[in-house]
Amino acid sequence: MADVKFEVVREALTNSGIGSTTDFTIPGFGTPKAAIFIFAESNVDATLSSNGAWGFGFTDGTRRFAASLFGNHGSSSNTKSGRRQTDAAVVTRPFINNPIIEYDFNSWITDGVRVEQSFGASSFNSLCTCILIGGSDVSDAYVGNLNLGTGGTSTVSTTSPGFEPSLLCMAGVGVGPPPVSVASANMAVGAAVNDGAETQKCFITDFFFNTVNTTAIVSNTNITGQTSNNEILWQGELTSFDANGFSIKPSAEMVGDVFGYLALRFTGNPNVALVDTSIPTSGNYAQADIGFEPNFGLLFGVDGVGSRNALSLNGGVSINASAFDGASTFSSIIYYEDNVVTANSKNATEDRLYGLDGQGNVDFVGGSAVFDADGWDFALSTNPASAILGWGLAIGGGASTTVGAPSPLQQLSNQFSTIAASRLNGVLQ
Repeated sequence: MADVKFEVVREALTNSGIGSTTDFTIPGFGTPKAAIFIFAESNVDATLSSNGAWGFGFTDGTRRFAASLFGNHGSSSNTKSGRRQTDAAVVTRPFINNPIIEYDFNSWITDGVRVEQSFGASSFNSLCTCILIGGSDVSDAYVGNLNLGTGGTSTVSTTSPGFEPSLLCMAGVGVGPPPVSVASANMAVGAAVNDGAETQKCFITDFFFNTVNTTAIVSNTNITGQTSNNEILWQGELTSFDANGFSIKPSAEMVGDVFGYLALRFTGNPNVALVDTSIPTSGNYAQADIGFEPNFGLLFGVDGVGSRNALSLNGGVSINASAFDGASTFSSIIYYEDNVVTANSKNATEDRLYGLDGQGNVDFVGGSAVFDADGWDFALSTNPASAILGWGLAIGGGASTTVGAPSPLQQLSNQFSTIAASRLNGVLQ
């Protein structure tokens, strides 16, 4: 069984000023190889925050990247929203009537990671979920950022990782080289698996209010993209992995947008899968198409999206992110309503599967994850009014033939090819 560990822990970020630290630890985990952070500006579960701030970041212990959205609740001016990304922090909170606040990687510690407040004031209350990634079969981890160029629809490639990734996670807010902040809110988070088919998923969202629609897409054909002002600006398809990195092909001009990524290489052939998800309007939520028993899951559900690969224009959007292992489930949510004169955007967190709709109402409520032979199950006590579409990442420890490893049939074929070549070589000699 492969030694690849993805485990979750949540802490309130210490906010006593520059240099204050927060530790994320899981007893017995060991030293991580990488970590992912998901924050929401909320410090009390199931209680709406005063504004909406939500972000996603990662580190490999040397390099880091973070991106985030902000909705200025109660504003009737153009300071309705914000977005920021940086390559000098793992958590970043955008500006807009509030100072930028950031937390940077400090060090790997016993069984976890320490982050340090590196910028901003101390008036920041946030519960932050950390996904620790480790194990002897996580052979390589690399965090970078990719400038998607100004070459129209030409493929953009990077060799910066220096290895062929097994799993790629990508996030960004559709702006130029970091660090940068912009008074508008676009964001995409996606992933791709090196399974021979380049399976990839993402969500893309754009927060607006007043008479302009908040929009979103859930895609199962792209890893990233950008929407704005009721239209798809571009989407990016991961076309290939190679020995040193990967390539992305845009659907349209990307005007120099920069997105961050976490590339991971696994040995030992763990099970890894990306799946389309749908939280149902009745009954419990069962994800039965994963094909193995996971021990970790990451789920993004987007309220306000009626169908995959199509732009939604539905009165508001919420991003519901849940990370879970066999011991814990943590959810971080942001919503943004549109077609309102005064901005309506807040956060919520929960220690179970939980989601809000695009107006801030409780949308669905579940328990903790139960893993089984083909996926995961959540008992639901509240179902959404409409199915919540999204995507999920599943990790399992068992041997797999889907992550950069030949199948048993291919291995047998390779053996026959080797024997045949050896015999032919002997004849030629």
